[in-house]
Amino acid sequence: MSFLATFLALSVLGSVNAGYILVKHHREEQLVCPINHDCTIVTKSRWADMLGIRNEALGVIFFGLLFIATLLLLYYPPWALLISKLLFVTALVGFLYSLFLLYLQAFVIKNFCLYCIASAFIATLLFINSFALLTG
Repeated sequence: MSFLATFLALSVLGSVNAGYILVKHHREEQLVCPINHDCTIVTKSRWADMLGIRNEALGVIFFGLLFIATLLLLYYPPWALLISKLLFVTALVGFLYSLFLLYLQAFVIKNFCLYCIASAFIATLLFINSFALLTG
């Protein structure tokens, strides 16, 4: 049960983080970056969206789907194996995409966004948790 509670908490945290960036973008407000970098360089780069969808919007969708799937896992135990597999695959895709975005920040954009790093960290924890959920 603790894996599910952790999954729910991380999904909410990820949604709030990505949602914050999305709101700031739509209000055209500057992100405050406490690590002495300019987050706006990252969030307004040519890599800020994929296939016309902003990365932070993809993040909200990703974390929201994980949250909903976790609730389904709690309330529909007969589907537990299928939902656990879907959680794992979804978390894996999110983790790999986060690694790609971190690579872009480090080697292409050459600037970092604390909120993006936090999102990648949360995606990593969700991936690890989904593996433990699937195998445990």
